[in-house]
Amino acid sequence: MKKISRHFTTTTTGILACLAAILIATSAQANTVSFYDTHTVGGTYLDFLLGKFDTGLGALTAVEIKVDFSTLAGSVTVTSSSASPVTVSDVFATFKMRQSSTNTLGFTTTYTNFLGVATTPDWNSTGVAGNSSQVYAIVGGQSYTISPQTISSGFFTAYESVGGVGSVVMQGLSAPTISATGGQYSVDPTAAVASTKMTVTYTYTAVPEPGTIGLLAVAGGVILVAVRRRRA
Repeated sequence: MKKISRHFTTTTTGILACLAAILIATSAQANTVSFYDTHTVGGTYLDFLLGKFDTGLGALTAVEIKVDFSTLAGSVTVTSSSASPVTVSDVFATFKMRQSSTNTLGFTTTYTNFLGVATTPDWNSTGVAGNSSQVYAIVGGQSYTISPQTISSGFFTAYESVGGVGSVVMQGLSAPTISATGGQYSVDPTAAVASTKMTVTYTYTAVPEPGTIGLLAVAGGVILVAVRRRRA
């Protein structure tokens, strides 16, 4: 009889240990959730609204932000405004991404100068003096990505809220620039645009669902009652 009791107790202990292991594994499960926003941006900063992490899902363990792609298109116009000719040597289709000036998000402002443009007239050409213009067309369909940025834990609170209410605000800008020498000139970048997608990905440790915890608690309770009755 004692052997059976010992066997029963050992088995019960093992089952309880398994239940505890299941609960721990459920609690420690890593999950991810992502939010993205897309816009075609021009010469003024435009807001990208990324969803906040819902603290009810669990504990936030990592935040990653990336520019999935930005496709540049449009044109840049350079106008000479003096009697001296203007020589344009380079045209950069520039895209910038930064955190909103009203938030502290731990995001480092990033930008790319893209040289892939077609020009009218040719490269390194001398512009005609006296309020005449040169148009530099950005070849459509040219895309690039920006390496993901991992946000340090000290900034996590800016990315989360109860219920995931609100947005993390990032800002994008298409601002072409040129390299030129000679007389006076102006640059009109308003026709240059960048079609952009930005994503934030949250990694978190999941909180066990109430149903799971309840089932484990009931199972554990039944086993404990059985153990006490067996001992009695």
